[in-house]
Amino acid sequence: MKSNNKAQTSVEFMILLGFTIVVAAVLIGVLETNLSSTQIQRDQQRADEVFSILMTEIEFADQTRPTFQRQFYIPFNIGGQEYDINIIDRQEVVITYNNKQYVYFLPQRVEGDVAVGNNLITKECFDVNCVITLQSIEPEVTQALWGDIGGNIGYQTDIMDILDALLNKDLVYWEIGDDSDKGFAISGSTLVVGNISGLK
Repeated sequence: MKSNNKAQTSVEFMILLGFTIVVAAVLIGVLETNLSSTQIQRDQQRADEVFSILMTEIEFADQTRPTFQRQFYIPFNIGGQEYDINIIDRQEVVITYNNKQYVYFLPQRVEGDVAVGNNLITKECFDVNCVITLQSIEPEVTQALWGDIGGNIGYQTDIMDILDALLNKDLVYWEIGDDSDKGFAISGSTLVVGNISGLK
């Protein structure tokens, strides 16, 4: 009789344990779905914000005088992540973000393409027809002469590499442009900006 009670208790325990595992799995699945849905909505909202920047510029150009030109900026990243933006077939905007593509349609055809960073929008009217053109503007990078602690010198064009070297104190000086007396230099533990002629 006691062995039947023990067996029944074991079976009831296993059933209860199984039921608890099933309920926990369902709850975890629901929470994961909600989190995933929230992430999808957040990604969509961020892509919408980037498209809104572009649409605002196009609408502004469309409503202005016959000849118009203006620079505008599209952020390099959204939500801390890099993304791509392109115009396809003069009317379709594709934003690729977080391994997903978000597709938008412009209310009118435009020429050219955009990219993250600086862009130029122009509007020219010929008789009755007006054309809005977009183009990415590459930033001008000043070539800089640098010198390191080991006495090596060279040319560098990537400002982020130069700043990183300055912060890590691997760089002793960095000349800007053609003027060899202007730039950045490290003197002891001090960063000198401006005239560095006596520090090289």
